[in-house]
Amino acid sequence: MSIDPNVVKIFSDVLRKQGVEVTRDTIEKIKETLSYVPRIGVLGKTGVGKSALFNALFGHDVAEVSDVSACTRKPEQVLLEMQGDFSGVFLVDLPGLGESAERDEEYSKLYKSVLPELDLVLWVVKADDRALAADKAYYETIVEPEIGRNATPFLVLVNQCDKIEPLDDWIRDEHRPGPEQFENIEQKRSDVGALFNMPIAEVCAVSATRRWQLTELIDHMVEVLPDRAKFGFVRGIEKPHVSNNARQQGNEGAMKAILKAIGKAAWVAVPAILGAIALALASRE
Repeated sequence: MSIDPNVVKIFSDVLRKQGVEVTRDTIEKIKETLSYVPRIGVLGKTGVGKSALFNALFGHDVAEVSDVSACTRKPEQVLLEMQGDFSGVFLVDLPGLGESAERDEEYSKLYKSVLPELDLVLWVVKADDRALAADKAYYETIVEPEIGRNATPFLVLVNQCDKIEPLDDWIRDEHRPGPEQFENIEQKRSDVGALFNMPIAEVCAVSATRRWQLTELIDHMVEVLPDRAKFGFVRGIEKPHVSNNARQQGNEGAMKAILKAIGKAAWVAVPAILGAIALALASRE
């Protein structure tokens, strides 16, 4: 993605004022860092609401990211390109879930090649789906080994929580579940956490259609994303879902990525770089 020369100039001027030598290589590294496009892998059965979820988060009409052709058996990729600079997210649909176990070896090889390129893997399950044995088996045999090998950040998302019983407990004017429904949602999170053998804190619960807990989901995703991906991801999210905490983490992620790219000499410019990031963001609003 192209970067506005004025944005690069902001960073170059800040570094020079802090006594940091700014070479052509420095400028290229700043451009490369700010133009990084996060890559998020998505897993889930057909009907779990992946498209609705990402439509809500990014404000784009994302085509249904499911039903990968059995003849290709390759990840489908959608680039959500935002207006302005250094903004965009790749959504990578990971195939295999719900298909024949005979193809497990093939998908295992596929994941070995794809997972190292991803910044986060998000596994989406439907809140009222009780038939998760296939999810568990596929995770344990195909996905978990590669996630562990590559230390890829991984979250499980329980979507469509407004469909958890009792349905009439949903408080429509407040856009949230009632007490009994919320208790059942928490139980679902606990059950899913046990299924995937992971802490309940790493199991998020949302309702994309009701816009419930999307901000909390973004906070969690930004928290686990690598530094290089935080800034671009936050820039791509619909503003109502971006908390001050997520924005701050995005800025700090960009700062750390820039410092890593241009070397230790720039550490003296940490406060100034954060200021430059804020200024760059303000210039693109």
